[in-house]
Amino acid sequence: MAPSASDFVSVRFSTDDLPDRDRHAFVREVLGRQILGAEITALTDGPVCSHFALTALPGLFFTSGENSGFRLERTRRDLADGKDDLFLSIQTAGVTIASQLGRERTFCPGEVTLLSGAETGFAAFPSASRLVSIALSRAALAPLVPGLDDALMRPLPSGSEALRLLASYLHELENGYALAVPELRRVVVGHVYDLAALVIGPGRDAAEAASARGLRAARVREILAVIRAGFPDPAFSLHRVARKVSLSPRYVQDLLHETGASFTELVLRLRLEKARTMLADPRNDRLKIIDVAYACGFNEVSYFNRSFRRQFGASPTALRANA
Repeated sequence: MAPSASDFVSVRFSTDDLPDRDRHAFVREVLGRQILGAEITALTDGPVCSHFALTALPGLFFTSGENSGFRLERTRRDLADGKDDLFLSIQTAGVTIASQLGRERTFCPGEVTLLSGAETGFAAFPSASRLVSIALSRAALAPLVPGLDDALMRPLPSGSEALRLLASYLHELENGYALAVPELRRVVVGHVYDLAALVIGPGRDAAEAASARGLRAARVREILAVIRAGFPDPAFSLHRVARKVSLSPRYVQDLLHETGASFTELVLRLRLEKARTMLADPRNDRLKIIDVAYACGFNEVSYFNRSFRRQFGASPTALRANA
C-alpha cells in the first residue's frame, strides 16, 4: 500500500489547516484512498482529525502522527489493487483498536504489531491515538524473517533494544537534509529493514547478520547526526567528527563510503541543499548571496557559485529569481 516513490518525498499535514466541512472528505480521499488504499469512515458526528508526517523512499514509507474520530478499513474491493505491503505499527500514545485475520486487539502505548495489506481488516481511532507506522515490502522483508506470516496480529516484544533503535532512527529521518542526499537513501532503507526484522524476530543467521549491520548502521547514524549538526560551520572537519564519535578519521571515512559519499561530498551536498532551501524562501529575500553562502558553511563565494551551478544547473541568483 506504499505510494510509488522514485525519489525522496516528505509531507506534513494537519486537518487543523482545513475548514471543518472539508476535513472528512480530505482524510477519506487523500490519507485513505490515495496513500493507504483503504476506506475511511467517521465514527461519530464529531470531528475527524489527522495530523501526520509522511516520509517516502523507494521501497519504504513511514508515517507518524495523531488520528481520532475515524475508522480505516482495508476491504475486499481495496485488495484488488494487489498490494501486499506489511505495516509495522508502534503505538506511542492513546489506543488503537485493530482487527485482522479474525483477531481483534486494542493497542496501548509501547505496543507493537504487524499487519498485512494483503488481508482485509480495520483500525479504529475513537480518541486521540498517536502511532508510527512503517510500510515494508513483503518480498524484501521475507528473507530476513522466516515464518513472517506467523507474526501478523501477534504481540511483538515492546521493550527490545532493536525497537528503541528503530524508533530513534525514524525520528531522526524526519530531518529532510540527510535524506535529500541521494546516496544516503539506499543505505537508510537497508538500515530500516534490518532493524524492523530484529523487532519482528528473524531467524538466527539473519539475526546475526542484521545485528552486525545494525552496529555499523548505528555508527553511521551517529556520524550523520554529528554532520547534520555541524556542517554549516566553515571550520567543520572530518577530524572533528571523528573526535565527537570516538572513532578514527579513517574508520569514519570508511563508514561513510558505505553510503556512497565521502565526508567532503556529503558536507558539500548538505550545504548546497541548505542554500537552495534558503534561497527559495521569500523570508530570506533581503539576504545577499554572500550572506547565504556564509550561513551554509562556504568560505568563498566563487566556489559556492560554481558548486551551486554544477549541482542544480542554475546560479543562486537565477534560482532565487525563479522561486
